[in-house]
Order: sequence, then C-alpha cells, then structure tokens
Amino acid sequence: MKYPSLFFTIAVGSALITFNLPFKDKAKSPFEKDLVLRLLSIDPLKIIGNKNISNPSQKDSVPQIELVVHDDKGTYSWGTQIRYTIKVSDKIDGDSKYGEINSNAVLLEIEYYPVTTEKQTRNNTDISEEASQQNGIILMQRSTCFRCHADKARLAGPSFSEIAKKYNKSDIKALAQSISEGSSGVWGSSVMAANKNLTDKESEQMAAYILEQGEKRNKWILIGLEGTFRIMKKPENSAKGIYVLTASYTSTSQMRGEESIILRIE
Repeated sequence: MKYPSLFFTIAVGSALITFNLPFKDKAKSPFEKDLVLRLLSIDPLKIIGNKNISNPSQKDSVPQIELVVHDDKGTYSWGTQIRYTIKVSDKIDGDSKYGEINSNAVLLEIEYYPVTTEKQTRNNTDISEEASQQNGIILMQRSTCFRCHADKARLAGPSFSEIAKKYNKSDIKALAQSISEGSSGVWGSSVMAANKNLTDKESEQMAAYILEQGEKRNKWILIGLEGTFRIMKKPENSAKGIYVLTASYTSTSQMRGEESIILRIE
C-alpha cells in the first residue's frame, strides 16, 4: 500500500537534501512523532549560515529516490534479515533501472533507536546537528573511498570502526593528510592512493566523519543499489525499537536526494 508522504528540501553546503517521510494511517509511537517534529523544526539558516538557499527551481534537478523494503511486514522481529532495493532517477545522470547510476554514490544509512518515553527519545539524537555534518559523507560519495573502505567490515582497507579504534579527534589533521597525500604501511600491506584534488578543509571533514561514524555502534552504512542487512539481536533493556533507514544519492551536479522510512521492531 502506498502511503502519503511529507516532502521537503533543505540546503546543506553546496547540496540540496530532500526528505521524503511516509505517513501511515496507524497512530505513530511517541518516538516517531518526535522524530518527525524535530525534522520539521530544522532551521536551514542554522545549517548553511547566512548563505541564500538555492533557487527553488533547482528542486526539479534533485535526484528522486525510492527505498523499497521487500516482504514488508509492518513490524519486524529481532534478528530478521532485511532485503532492500534503492531506485534512483536523475534528470542528468539517468535512471538506475537502465544501469546509468553509479552504485558507489548510493548509500543506505541505518540507525537503531530504542522505544522508550517521549521525554527520553528527545535526547537520543539531534537531527539538526546530523544534517550539518553531511558535508563529510557527501565528499566521500564523490570520491572513491567506498571502493576500499566500509563502515563496519574490512575491505581492501580498514573499516571506519577500525580507524576509530586506532585514532581519536585529536588525530583529524594527521588523518586528513593521509587522505590527501596517501599512505602505506599503516594497515599492513594496504596502500591508500592520494586524493590531491581535495582541499585541506575537505579532507578534514572526511576524516572527522570517518571517526564519528566509526564510533557509532547503532548506526550502519551500506553502499550500492541493493543488498541485505540483519536487524540486531534483542537488547536486554528494550522490548521494542525503531530502525530509521535513509537512502541517498548525490548526483554529478552535486544535488543530493534522500528518502527515509521507519521499521518497527519488536
């Protein structure tokens, strides 16, 4: 069943980010209501300073995203495997159904929240703060980072989690230098190519994002147009939970589109 959605766009740096939040007829939990209200309360000027928000006509070129969860059950059990597909359509880059979209530029962000009281969930996350930190991941989407690195799993290079265990925020400049100039011998025989096209500020934003994401235990990032993930085992202190899934794509014209959906877990 297709439910009506709330659609709005905000500007973050040089990109436009669209939110497409589905509303179901069923009553929402206090947490879901709170999450939507905090998304609606975002002040774009706090995110982009005093810059003018991009011309509304640019909305026409924002990538259109559809996140499909297969075998939609409405409510899921702990430990269930979820299969998903992300459909992307962009006026310039083309359409994923024709194989025209770069899958490395497509991300699925998964975040778990325990369902507690409305008062407690207000402290779980700051949506405005997360939106203001999007530059790091947007830069990574434009680069080749995800060809060698993943969030929680090791590929050709170390995972974000491994990097976050080895370094802390005081090492951001050193990490940024490695991103810009390349490195070898730090992680065994792995060699990281240089990214000379990045400014110092951009490489520092990427390093900060890697450390921030690597430290998170209840947030995961997957790349590509389709895949699977498994819902975590039931925590000892929570009978119910919510997974917020956000699919995104940043186009070659630096426009970013997103769609978010909520999975109820019990």
